Amino acid sequence: MNILVLGAGKVGLPIASALVDRQHGVWVVDTNAALVDGFVQGVNPIPCEPDGRISGISFSTNIPNTYPDVAYIIVPTPEENGKLLSKYVIQARDEIRAHFKDLFIIVGSTLDPADVPLVFTDSRMAYSPPLIRLGHVVQDFLEVSLRLVGIQSESDLSIMKSFYADSPLYRRSLAECRYIIGDPLSIAIAKLAINTSLSLKVAWANEVHSVVQALGADSRVVFETLHAEPRIQIGYSGWPPSGPCLPRDLEVWTSMASSPLIERAKIVHRAAVNKIIADTVRMISEIKNPRVAVLGVTYNPNAMDITNSQGLAIANELFSNGCYVRIYDPAFGVVVPKAHRLVSLRASSAKEAIRDANVVIITTAWDEFKSLDYSGRFVIDLTRKV
Repeated sequence: MNILVLGAGKVGLPIASALVDRQHGVWVVDTNAALVDGFVQGVNPIPCEPDGRISGISFSTNIPNTYPDVAYIIVPTPEENGKLLSKYVIQARDEIRAHFKDLFIIVGSTLDPADVPLVFTDSRMAYSPPLIRLGHVVQDFLEVSLRLVGIQSESDLSIMKSFYADSPLYRRSLAECRYIIGDPLSIAIAKLAINTSLSLKVAWANEVHSVVQALGADSRVVFETLHAEPRIQIGYSGWPPSGPCLPRDLEVWTSMASSPLIERAKIVHRAAVNKIIADTVRMISEIKNPRVAVLGVTYNPNAMDITNSQGLAIANELFSNGCYVRIYDPAFGVVVPKAHRLVSLRASSAKEAIRDANVVIITTAWDEFKSLDYSGRFVIDLTRKV
């Protein structure tokens, strides 16, 4: 297929790369001229994920005249007062329709269910939000075991399957990909329900951890049990969901349906943040003349996002208390605004960050942190992976 992709951001670009991997012809359009110029010159202004690439993709700021087989909209839908704004999706749809009246359009951006009737104004459209994680978009898009597909006609399903090309010829995973097929509104609710459920799982893990600590039990035994039980499969407690999606979608769900369960989850999330910061500060206060290196500000390795950043929150608290702090993250220069109050604490490398440190706090499990020599230093690994 020849696919026109509208949106070259941190989700759209990796998805375009994944579509090239599926042997599609891909043309990406974005209104950000500086971004597009970088792509055209072969320079990626958005650091790609491990499996990402920009080769094989055509870029422009305007929709080309060549008629594609499908258009794919993957533009931002920012949250405002508990509602996802669909204005950029609607603008993209209208621009496509101005050029190609009958072109089949797939919307990938997460939509507010209330806006579904505003977005789907004709029958040549489908809704299929990807189930992906920033930092792993290419891998997740190609190998996901579940796809949500909101169609308006049964005949549209064949177009969707050609778009995803989930045949054994292309999939590295042996697991079969399951399609959940429904109408766009039901799929919109299902996507928000998935992310809200993930947030609730973390809240429950932190509730369990509080009881374990209060009673002096062995957290390893409790959480190994919860993870091993296939009906539950809850991981360890820790920092609440970060990044641009889960916290946002929790707010959107709250605006749709007020729930004591959701409100309790928010309380637990806030308490977890305060406790992790307080526990970290307390441990450091017991060390004479602490010199702290904080490793990691992105919420996941390869995820170019600092929404609800654990590393920045802890570094800010320590710095505000007069502690010596150095911060390093491979993506620091890209994701942390130059005006951020902690920019002056940035180290040029992980080795430089820990060189004079007697305390190291690891908040993001970047691979390069695993090979560092931490001997002679007190290490707090909040990721449990390094």
